[in-house]
Amino acid sequence: MELLKEIIEKDLGISEENISETMKYKLRRAARAVVLDNDNKIAIVWSGYTNHHKIPGGKIETGEDVIEGLKREIKEETGCQAETMSEVGLIIEYKNQFEELHLSYCYLAKASGEKSEPQFTAEEKELGFTLKWVSLDEAIKLFENDKPEGYWGKFMWRRDFDFLLKAKEIIETEQKNKRPWVGIGVMVQNEKGEVLIGLRKSKHATGEWSFPGGHLEFGETINETARKEVWEETGLITDGFQLISVADQMRYIKTEGKHYLNVGVLGKYIGGEPKVMEPDKCVEWRWFALDNLPAPLFEGTELMIKNFKAGKIYNP
Repeated sequence: MELLKEIIEKDLGISEENISETMKYKLRRAARAVVLDNDNKIAIVWSGYTNHHKIPGGKIETGEDVIEGLKREIKEETGCQAETMSEVGLIIEYKNQFEELHLSYCYLAKASGEKSEPQFTAEEKELGFTLKWVSLDEAIKLFENDKPEGYWGKFMWRRDFDFLLKAKEIIETEQKNKRPWVGIGVMVQNEKGEVLIGLRKSKHATGEWSFPGGHLEFGETINETARKEVWEETGLITDGFQLISVADQMRYIKTEGKHYLNVGVLGKYIGGEPKVMEPDKCVEWRWFALDNLPAPLFEGTELMIKNFKAGKIYNP
């Protein structure tokens, strides 16, 4: 993990001491995360006792790895489950007055599921901990106006504010570099006119029914991707692809941060019985009549069927 910063007492005006080469520091490990919800607001915690805001996180307990400790802390301090962890960096605090070396592993995380009330400990309640969900820019303004008090408050505020600024830099860079992905969906029809649809169990759109398909990879044609994905997912051989749909797939932008241009093709069914070739991604494959489809449908599949029935390749 990249080293973001080392903080010493001298940086905070506490003393003139630098990192000691002779002191036997006691090690403390912690994990923290800037947690974003579906509205792109982040969770911050007000500490009334030390008069400043902090980023959710805390000590990694014995027997926990970093991610386990981080998920527990996020749940306790924000009331949310978290996923999609990505590293931001490591911050090291040298607290000479207490002979402590404090390592903070810093991450970006996405809140998932329903929000509930935070589960602050009795000590944290005494310290006046209060949860807030605010925009990234608002969080920075609140930190800038903080007046941290005490030894621990000054270290905590400096660490978390530096972490927040780095997180903002990463988030803004990711936003600038975001591009839609191209997804290929394949409508395979049998001699009865039924279409092959599978029940998804991957993280993306789990529990929805979808045509076979996948990402268009660099250097592949649409037909190559269609043929490959059907074979890899169902074990069926298909050919003779015809373009039937181009659609803007945008349902999952808020929930999963995913935006697709969905390209749909009709594939010629040669024969054979479909099999679940990727059990980590699909529960089952079944044939359905177009007038008796399962629900809920994956958005790309729903848009393909809509365009196919309307006889339009692009139907905004």
